[in-house]
Amino acid sequence: MDDSLNGLGSKKVSRKDFLDLAVAASAGLTAVGIGVPILTYIWPPLEVTTTAGQKVKIAGLKDITPVKAKAVMFNNKPVLVINTGDNFIALAATCPHLGCVVKWDEPAGKIMCPCHGAAFDIRGNVLGGPAPSPLVPVPLTKAADGIYLG
Repeated sequence: MDDSLNGLGSKKVSRKDFLDLAVAASAGLTAVGIGVPILTYIWPPLEVTTTAGQKVKIAGLKDITPVKAKAVMFNNKPVLVINTGDNFIALAATCPHLGCVVKWDEPAGKIMCPCHGAAFDIRGNVLGGPAPSPLVPVPLTKAADGIYLG
């Protein structure tokens, strides 16, 4: 069969070239598979609710179940809204150590900084790590129709 008829041209791919390409593709897929979760963990949340000086509804009362959290943007800053089971708490999701975005660790029941291991309790108080001060509270209002920041 003529190789020029099947679109491959007359050049054949050697076994070494094929294996090099397969190894490079595997390494690239592995890097993407590892990199994407890391970036989504460190990057601020994509949900944006920003209105300076106004109260903004960020969730319904049943949207955040007990001992769960929701990350939102408020006034261009990441905020964690946590349902403690008894009440709701909103904290600035920026670590006071170096400004990394903190995340809610549900199994541990605490807030963790992915950069240097600072840990905070459900109220934002420092439990350990290099953080010099607690997380800053954000004004939160609980109404019949939902949870408002501001």
